[in-house]
Amino acid sequence: MGFPFIKPFEDYIKEKLNKRSAKGFESYGTNKPFVILSSPFIVTQENIKDDITKIKQILNGAKGIKTYNGCKIKNELNPENLYPTGSSYIGYDFDGKKIEVVGEENRRLPPPIIESVEVDTDGDNNTLKSAKLKIKIFTLKQLEMFELFFLRPGAYSLVEFGSQSLKNEPEGLTAIISNNNFENFIAEFKKNFSRDNQYKGLYQKKIKKTKGYYDYIAGTVTEFSYTIAENLTYNVDLTISSANTMLYFLPPAPKKQSSKTKTQNKENKTFSNWINKIQAELNINIPDGLKIEKNYKKEFFNWDVKPTKQEETKVSIEPYLSMRYILELLNGIGVFPETEKMVKIDTFKDDKGNSCIPCETSGSLISYSSDLIIPGDIPQITMTTKKDEIIFKRENNNIVTKPYPINEYEFKIQSNKKNGEEKKGTYGNILNLFINYNTFSLIWNKSSSKIEILNQLLSLVNENMFGLTKLRLGNEQENDPTVTINDLCITQEIPQPLDLYRFKIGPSGSIVKGFEFTFNLDDLQMGQAFFANISNANKINEGKPEEKITLDECSNKYSFTNTGYAQFDSSIFANADGFVSLDKANYEIRLQEKKETDERAKELSINLVPSPENVEKEAATKEDKDVTESLNSKSVKFKLGKETVTLIYKDKPFLTGGLNIKTNQKKKTSALTFLEITMIISGTSGISCGEIFRMDGVPEVYNKNGFFQITNVKHSLDKEGWKTLLEAGYRINNE
Repeated sequence: MGFPFIKPFEDYIKEKLNKRSAKGFESYGTNKPFVILSSPFIVTQENIKDDITKIKQILNGAKGIKTYNGCKIKNELNPENLYPTGSSYIGYDFDGKKIEVVGEENRRLPPPIIESVEVDTDGDNNTLKSAKLKIKIFTLKQLEMFELFFLRPGAYSLVEFGSQSLKNEPEGLTAIISNNNFENFIAEFKKNFSRDNQYKGLYQKKIKKTKGYYDYIAGTVTEFSYTIAENLTYNVDLTISSANTMLYFLPPAPKKQSSKTKTQNKENKTFSNWINKIQAELNINIPDGLKIEKNYKKEFFNWDVKPTKQEETKVSIEPYLSMRYILELLNGIGVFPETEKMVKIDTFKDDKGNSCIPCETSGSLISYSSDLIIPGDIPQITMTTKKDEIIFKRENNNIVTKPYPINEYEFKIQSNKKNGEEKKGTYGNILNLFINYNTFSLIWNKSSSKIEILNQLLSLVNENMFGLTKLRLGNEQENDPTVTINDLCITQEIPQPLDLYRFKIGPSGSIVKGFEFTFNLDDLQMGQAFFANISNANKINEGKPEEKITLDECSNKYSFTNTGYAQFDSSIFANADGFVSLDKANYEIRLQEKKETDERAKELSINLVPSPENVEKEAATKEDKDVTESLNSKSVKFKLGKETVTLIYKDKPFLTGGLNIKTNQKKKTSALTFLEITMIISGTSGISCGEIFRMDGVPEVYNKNGFFQITNVKHSLDKEGWKTLLEAGYRINNE
């Protein structure tokens, strides 16, 4: 694809190149390069856990215990700075304080050194710009402190580079963004992410001002990795990517309607067609037993709706599979291929003798997400008689429900039995939930293993059950090869600390011959990261009232409400010495986005004021129209026999409040991240994918908050011997 424009060099570039041509190659030796790496994070040893007041104060400039406002690291030419005589440090904050490393006094260690920088522009029309830095870090303690400022996925960072001859340019000195104090630095830095027209040419103006002796990249961390050298120092590779001066200013692309629903095969009316569709799209052979129509047709819902234009406006054409069928499918093709383990689904029985996996429930429920349907007694949603508000239909102050089982399945059961022992009570049955097939297919194709598919499905259910369930895999009994699905909200099981093997790094007791730690985002994920900040403004505007950004009418400044500050609580990522980081740039940029959004909306409203003669008429009809449209737009309807019914209502706050569902419990999940390690050990068989461990040589926060899970095992045999290479991902474990 060609560029959208062609133009000659700018005049100042031509002038500069002509001067160099006149002097020849000798002119190159007069320029000494410099590099400055800056972070807008605030790092503090203050205990901010669940303390909104402290978070708010620190983000607004208060000084806490050992608080550093940002961090600057530059390539040093002064030997005194390279070989300090005092405490080890990693750089300076914007107040000029050394950012010292706790526990490393009198070790005569240099600070991290920026060894090289490579800047690249790539992508269609030169829209992606990235800086790849190689940094030498001398101890694990330095790495732990460095990580708080820079090794954060999606963290804002600034790389400035240029020539020392910039000092000869009177106007050049003012162009270096990191020369400012912290507040001015943040103010200047966030302009690069603004959609305000006055800032669109900011980058080009700065480059022109310095006559090409200076450049910078203001972006986000999209990749980092580090390896441990033989002398136990760390070689860090860090990539900071930007949308190359113009991508941030492009308007958001219009949302496209899902093509999956529109291209659904109109002839998929028979059970065999449905089976063939699953086999083709998942690239599997479904066991013959699961192809028997009379046994399994009722596990399929909404597969025979005709996708006509008229139908699309009335009912959903998304197909659904029962959780029962999905689990039997995973068992049938081997969810644990390396063992004989199976996911047992018939340990419990309901009062009718049917298999069930019991979970917590709360009265009558209706799904708020198209990812799943909760069949059974569905609360009825309507409007007030004045049609000015959406409410639950009530009789004698009780919410009216209607029984809408799907293929005879209902989510709520009245009792269950385990191995013949009856336990009376009201439970939900996970097997009777219906999962969106397209969602299941997406999970299937993006997961690296069948066990990961199962974990993702359990996470999906947990996320869409109002926080009522906490499903996880486990053994029914110790040393039992059968795996079951348990809801910790029912069992009230207290997870025991994991006794995991811990690999050592270093000359003493280590069996690790090679090690690399990597965080990497692919092109799609990088694009998502770039536009994440733009979408944040919409999330704020559509969020809960107590979380929204508000305008102080007295000071005319925007700020978060107290609960809104909770999103900046990063205490879970504290390092071994109790330091945590707060993303000052993200905080300021989100406030800025809200301000700009409101200002644009205000400007647009001037042209939308109705004429005086229509004001009274519009006032009488607008509210009714808005409420009716809102009810219809949030209701997802399905065909059940001859009736059209609402089985999903996309308004979680409304449902949670009206159904009196308690969601104050924290969701505790285990999620595989983009962080990966590669490790070489002496030849060893018997290590399997999915097994977990911890290790030295990485910041202790990773061992504290999770573990590493093996994703691939490779073996290499040559004249030097047998080596085993282990690839593993980092899994956050909040259980």
